[in-house]
Amino acid sequence: MRNLTVLLAILPAFFTVMGCSGKQSGDQKMIPADSLNVPDTTIVKAPDTLVKTTSVADPSWSDALKNEKAALQKQTENKSVPKGEIKLSGAKPNSPMRPLTTLKDPVRSPELMSGLSKAEKGDMKGAIADFDAAIAKYANNYMAYFFRGKAKLELKDTDAALRDIEKCISIFPDQVTANYYAGKIYCDKKEYPRALEAFDNALKAKPTDAPSLDYRGVTKAMMGRNSEAIADYDAALKADPKYTTSYYNKGTALAALKRYDEAVGCFTEALKQNTSTKLCYMNRGNCYVLLKNQQAAIDDYTKLIELDPGNSDAYCNRGTAYSMTGDSRMCEDWKKAASMGNKRAVDLLKQNCGK
Repeated sequence: MRNLTVLLAILPAFFTVMGCSGKQSGDQKMIPADSLNVPDTTIVKAPDTLVKTTSVADPSWSDALKNEKAALQKQTENKSVPKGEIKLSGAKPNSPMRPLTTLKDPVRSPELMSGLSKAEKGDMKGAIADFDAAIAKYANNYMAYFFRGKAKLELKDTDAALRDIEKCISIFPDQVTANYYAGKIYCDKKEYPRALEAFDNALKAKPTDAPSLDYRGVTKAMMGRNSEAIADYDAALKADPKYTTSYYNKGTALAALKRYDEAVGCFTEALKQNTSTKLCYMNRGNCYVLLKNQQAAIDDYTKLIELDPGNSDAYCNRGTAYSMTGDSRMCEDWKKAASMGNKRAVDLLKQNCGK
C-alpha cells in the first residue's frame, strides 16, 4: 500500500496542498492518505497597500481630497497651527470634523489641494509636481511629504516613497498613518525590526489602530513568532471587530502552529463578513485536508473555482482531495490545472493518471 503525502507549499499569498508519490494503477483509484507532512510555517496574507484603494487601512485619493477639503472648511481663526492627523478615510456618520488648521494654512496649501485633485484623477506625476511646490513653499509641510510618498508608491518608486514618508515622520513623529506606511514598506523589504519599530510608534500615538496592530502581527508571523502575532490580531479585532483581514491572518498563524480546527474557525468568521474572500476558501480547504475532512475541502475548493475559474491551484488541490477519497475525478482536475500551466498538476497527472 502506498501513502499519499500532502505538503503545504509556501507561496506568496497562501499555502496550497501539494502532490503525491507513487505510480497510479490503470483503474485510477487513489489510496487514502495516512501520512501528512506539514512544514511549521506558512506565509500570511499582508493587508493591501495604499495602492489598492479598497483596503480599510488605505482609502482612495478621493477620500483624502474630500477630508482635506472638509478640514479647510472647518478651520478656525486661531493664529497657532496645531498639527493634525492625516485623514485618509471619512469621518464616522454624524460625527463633526475636528478643526485642525488656521485660515492661513501652510500645510493644506493650494498646492497640496491641487496635488490631491490631480492624484484623484490618476495624474501622479502632476500631483508630485504640486507636492514639490507645496514643500518649496513650506519646508515642514509633512502632509505634502506624506502624499508625495503615497504618489511615489503608486509609481512603484518604493525607496523614494519611503524617504518622503520618513521625512513626514521626522516632522510629525506621532503621525499614525505615516508610521503605518513606513512599517508596511519595511516589512515588504524584509527589514522586520525596523517594521516593528514603525508599527510600535504608530501604536504609541493610537493604541487601538487596527491596521497597525494587524500588520505588526503580520511582521511577527514573518519572523516565525506566530503566537505573538495571534495576540496582535486579537488586539486588532478587539479594536475593530469587522477588520476581516485579522481573522484571515489569525487563521494562517494558527495553521502555522498546526491548530487547524481553530484556523478553520477564523477563516469561517472572515467569510461571514466577506463571502468573496477567495484565499479563505483556499486556506480553509487546506486545513480541512489536514483534518482529513476531504468533502469539506472539496466544497471549499469548488467554491473558490466558482469565484475564480482561472485559479489553477484550486483545481490542483481539489484533485488532491479527490485522490484521497479514491475519486477518479482527481485526474480531470489535474488535467484542467495542467492545461492552465500548473507544473505540479502536470507531475501529478503523469504520476497518478498515466498521462
